[in-house]
Amino acid sequence: MIKVISLLCVAALPYTSFAQLDTVRQNEGGGRIYIKVLSNDAIVDEGYLQDGKLDGAWTNYHSNGEPNTIVVYSKGHKNGMAMKMTDEGRPEYIRHYRQDKLDGEQRIFNTNTGKLLEVVHYANGFKQGSYRKFFQSGALQERGNYDKGVKTGKLEHFSEGGKLAYEVNYDNQEEAGTAVHYFPDGEVKEQGSVKNDKRSGFWKEYMHGGSREIEGNYVEGEKDGEWKEFYNGKEERSVTYNKGKLINKK
Repeated sequence: MIKVISLLCVAALPYTSFAQLDTVRQNEGGGRIYIKVLSNDAIVDEGYLQDGKLDGAWTNYHSNGEPNTIVVYSKGHKNGMAMKMTDEGRPEYIRHYRQDKLDGEQRIFNTNTGKLLEVVHYANGFKQGSYRKFFQSGALQERGNYDKGVKTGKLEHFSEGGKLAYEVNYDNQEEAGTAVHYFPDGEVKEQGSVKNDKRSGFWKEYMHGGSREIEGNYVEGEKDGEWKEFYNGKEERSVTYNKGKLINKK
């Protein structure tokens, strides 16, 4: 990222006095100045000042000459696209700003493969709206929603093979409401309610084919009270729990 201290020095000092870096200043008229910062004749930073403030695209470079970061400014503030890349030219992220705050779409990439890892949207500095996360393979891993930086609404997790693995609702950054887990083939494995990120209330677990296996209640994430066990869809026995500890079998 462009170094703020060096940029302030660039704006204020003449060519021969800027520490150990060489600074080229080209006055283009109308208050606009092109700045190029060099180290051993290699470009470190370059961009424009307008009336003494950062303006337009500023680029910082890796030591091998490849762009490291590109950030768009307007009147001294980040406004527009910003991106970061590896020294081999692969993207690390692409994001957008408005008045120095993240605003708009942000994309994060795997720097080894270049594949997309995450897409999230911002509004006024907060995550807002839909987001998606991806496996290293590029397959969809997770999708959900934010409201002012807080997870809300339905969240879905997927297997790398593309099957829905888990879905749950979020309220104020916590799991709340109905949650469903799925077998790899897409059949329901277990379902019930959650509250404050913990299982709470009635839950059912299923065998392949849809027949019930066990059912009972959770309190604060622990099995509590009577739980029924089934075989071939018929009740076989019941067991009793107290705060997660088995205390009785019938």
